[in-house]
Amino acid sequence: MLVAVALLWGAVGFCTALPESGYRAGPEIDLGYEIHRAIVSNETPAIYSFLNIRYAAPPLDTLRFAPPAAPTTNRSAVLDGADDIICPQTSPAWLDTAVEFIQGVSFVNVTPIDYSKAAVPALTPGTTEDCLFLDVRVSETVFNARKTGKGAPVVVWIHGGGYIQGYKSQEGSGRGLILASEQYNETGIVYVAINYRLGLFGWSSGPTFGAQGQANLGLLDQHFALDWIQKYIHFFGGDPTRITVLAESAGSGSVLAHLTSYAGGRGPLPFSKAILQSPWMLPFPDRRQQENLFQSVLRAANVTSFDALQRASSQVLMEANNVIGTRAPYGTFAFGPVIDGSTGYLPGPPGILLQEGRFHSSVQPMVSYNLNEGILFASPFVTNSSAFEAFIVDLFPESLSATVDRIATTLYPPPTPNGTANANSALGYATQPERVAAAFGDLVIRCNAMYLLNAYPQNSYAYRFGVPPGWHSNDEPYTFYEADSSSSSKLDPKVAQALQGYLTRFAVHGDPNAVGLPPFRPYDRTTATVQELDRTYIGPLKSDISALVCKRWLEAWKTGGHRLD
Repeated sequence: MLVAVALLWGAVGFCTALPESGYRAGPEIDLGYEIHRAIVSNETPAIYSFLNIRYAAPPLDTLRFAPPAAPTTNRSAVLDGADDIICPQTSPAWLDTAVEFIQGVSFVNVTPIDYSKAAVPALTPGTTEDCLFLDVRVSETVFNARKTGKGAPVVVWIHGGGYIQGYKSQEGSGRGLILASEQYNETGIVYVAINYRLGLFGWSSGPTFGAQGQANLGLLDQHFALDWIQKYIHFFGGDPTRITVLAESAGSGSVLAHLTSYAGGRGPLPFSKAILQSPWMLPFPDRRQQENLFQSVLRAANVTSFDALQRASSQVLMEANNVIGTRAPYGTFAFGPVIDGSTGYLPGPPGILLQEGRFHSSVQPMVSYNLNEGILFASPFVTNSSAFEAFIVDLFPESLSATVDRIATTLYPPPTPNGTANANSALGYATQPERVAAAFGDLVIRCNAMYLLNAYPQNSYAYRFGVPPGWHSNDEPYTFYEADSSSSSKLDPKVAQALQGYLTRFAVHGDPNAVGLPPFRPYDRTTATVQELDRTYIGPLKSDISALVCKRWLEAWKTGGHRLD
């Protein structure tokens, strides 16, 4: 299972908070409610790492299933964050099957997964429900200049993982981004990475739950962390007015939700720029589906009420979370954001809100997608057109039959009998699972990128990560590339350095272009030009996302993807 997770999410590897060697104790920062000491890398300039800073009170007891609250004062010791902190995790059983499938294992005559009997993996070591912490990393140069000038730009990493797994340092430390920022800019960045509640802890919903609990807690955690960063980042040398969120997959889908939060109302967001890598957003469950999932949570925890669930031990809830996550239907992760009412944090599908102009328009975006986003989530057990249509209905159970028929016959017609690629798809497909991959990639990621770019036509940027095989999250190791790290040895350094240069230039200047980097044009709706990043070519490319396909998917969202009753 761990191998599957690493492949799916592009993980560099488990990163301990305090390496065994090459580090020393550093300066202290007094935040008022806590005192933190950095660990310092033995390099020039050194990097100061302030690890596991509590940004919210423990989400336990009455704060379990409640919005995040300010932490209490704890000045009894100087904290160095020696042990990493991970929110409770889970992983779907289909993930192992997906990895085998993309590696070429034949699934002819293979029995589909029996989710009722799917083996529940052991709990991840080091996890704790008290997990609302963040890391701050900054170069010695930027830190020492913190009392002069307005501070350096800030990049905040929001990890992905299907809303059920991942943690702040899983993909890397951010050191590569810090070094790139100093190479391509006149100033470096301050790098921050956050945890947020996952699975049933952060994404429970439904009428019974909502009567006493709060939906979309993971989003509220992220927003609370960003508010904390605005308030405290100057202590570390950061400029609270120049915050860029950088996110991947479910983290990027979360940013999509933030951009459309409260339909663009309730004041500005706590960030000015956003880099959304593969913005993931599945169709939302209706209230009946939400209720069914919460009742499954109660049964898995062997309780009958919200109050009993709130009083249960962390161990009981982590085990229940593991059971529910393991049995998520193929290509899904059981939990995630929901529409929480017309006045809620997420009042509608982001694609529709973006089209209607109800979003936070002051944020400058950079958006990306990968060459082959959908293949990891395409079930090898979809073997005929009836199964493909059932897949569409499962995504949009309230959609009109005409909508389903249009998607299944016009947008993604059946593969040709001789097994040659179908030209109707930008990727082309020769099999039913590849047909699912094309549809899934468009719906869940690629069209979200287009909706964003159409909503922010001025001064936005877009790129496609085309390094083969171009699967979902294959770009993450490139984002966290470190030239002197063994974990980066198999990556193409030219692509990695260009990507990190673009990301950090955008964070610092709002323009990814720099001396030594291939020119990167702003996105143009007329020409639909994006920047291609591939081993053999880095430069402008006409986007392969179909405007017609995304228009049809948006119609499906409107007719069947966002009912509240």
